[in-house]
Order: sequence, then C-alpha cells, then structure tokens
Amino acid sequence: MDTYPSAPPPPPRSGAAPPEPMPPWRPPPPPPVEHPQGTTVIVLGVLSIVGFAFLGPFAWAMGRRALAQADAAPFPTANRSVLETGTRLGRWGTYILIGTVAVVTMAVLAVVMLETGTAAT
Repeated sequence: MDTYPSAPPPPPRSGAAPPEPMPPWRPPPPPPVEHPQGTTVIVLGVLSIVGFAFLGPFAWAMGRRALAQADAAPFPTANRSVLETGTRLGRWGTYILIGTVAVVTMAVLAVVMLETGTAAT
C-alpha cells in the first residue's frame, strides 16, 4: 500500500517538450466584507422570538433587503449566515405575531359575543 514512489522521477530527456508555461499572475480576491446591518437583523430576529413578536416583520424585511444587497455585491459577504439566520428568526417572529393576533381576536370576539348574549346556546 505504498502510494509514494521509492525513487524520484527521472529527469526529462533532452528532446522532451518544454514544461507548460505558468498561468499569468492574478491578484488575490478581495477579503470578505461584513454587511453593516447584520447585527441589527440578528438582534431584531432574536427579540421577535423571545417576546417582542412585533419586531418580526422588521427583521424579516431588513434581512431580505440585506441579503439582496449581499447577493448583488461584487465581493463576498462575511456575515451572510448571520443575515440568513436573522431573516429566518424574523419570519418565525412574524408567524408568532400573526398567531397571537388571531388568538387574541378570537378571544375578544368570544367575550363580546358572551357579553351581548349573541352566542349560540
């Protein structure tokens, strides 16, 4: 199972083809840049999950806008995962907000119907 040769390869013959030319030098790619709204989006997303559901739509909208800007940028974005996570948390916070509004609305309607006596008996 020896994968390495025991001796170095022989030198090229005198009539052999010259080695392939090296590719031209290219500058290194630019370093990744953090999107300035990354921290804001993740904080709003986390807050929308832990009790401030009204912040969910803001986190979702800001995260989508920031991700669109990151996709359109000619350079890589270092905190893309933070933007994606904040956007997802904002989406779930929005779902929690919608559910909470629906439950509260149904509860208020039930109380109003019971108070006025219009509920079916």
